[in-house]
Amino acid sequence: MLNQQLHIKTVEFLGPLGLTFYVLLIALSGFLLGVRGLPWWYQALISIAVVLALVALWLTLLTDPGALTPAHAPDPLAQLLDAGLPVLDGYVYQRDPRGATWLRRTPTSKPDVWIAKYCPTCHIWRPPRSHHCGECGVCMEHWDHHCGIVGNCIAKKNHRFFAGFLVSAQIGCLLLLGGAIWHLELRGVPTPGRWMGTESFIITFLAVVYGYHGVLLLFGTMHCLSILLGECWKSLSRRSCLLRYTG
Repeated sequence: MLNQQLHIKTVEFLGPLGLTFYVLLIALSGFLLGVRGLPWWYQALISIAVVLALVALWLTLLTDPGALTPAHAPDPLAQLLDAGLPVLDGYVYQRDPRGATWLRRTPTSKPDVWIAKYCPTCHIWRPPRSHHCGECGVCMEHWDHHCGIVGNCIAKKNHRFFAGFLVSAQIGCLLLLGGAIWHLELRGVPTPGRWMGTESFIITFLAVVYGYHGVLLLFGTMHCLSILLGECWKSLSRRSCLLRYTG
């Protein structure tokens, strides 16, 4: 059992360790060639972005996402509902759309507006926006998704660190892209013949890599927006798709 737990912990750290190595590799390529020779303050900005990204990455992994403590036995109220017996506690209970568990709502609320959902695995009534994570084995408060690369659930208590990692990494990539373009201008590019140099070609390739990562990390902005709106990433995605097809 102990060996299994150690194996699980090792697997959880593999993603962040690999991601840390990759971030440092991208940064190193910039300092050694992409932005080499540029003013110290510009390179300091890139260093700050890299450090912030790595700190946020490891805070995402090491912070409790917002796990809800499971119960050791089924909830008596849920057992009454399963048995078809009446529950007179002032709430209205109904099956979820899949018929797998129970929803609790107030008598005056709409049928689709519930205040708690029963988790038959954790034996608890969890609040809205909570979800049972099959990877972690517990319910998470304000669950967004389980990130295998980061090695942790993204939920209420570490969502801001995850968004911070994405935004800091994006800023770093955009700074590297701007620095690479600046470096090429200092070398005389796009003057005819300047493209043929090996170093200019490598810097151009690095600029494409930095730009690709900068665009790829745009969804970090969406995560910041989801935190401000109190919505999860999936809810925002569904809402944007709905507006796209109905608007």
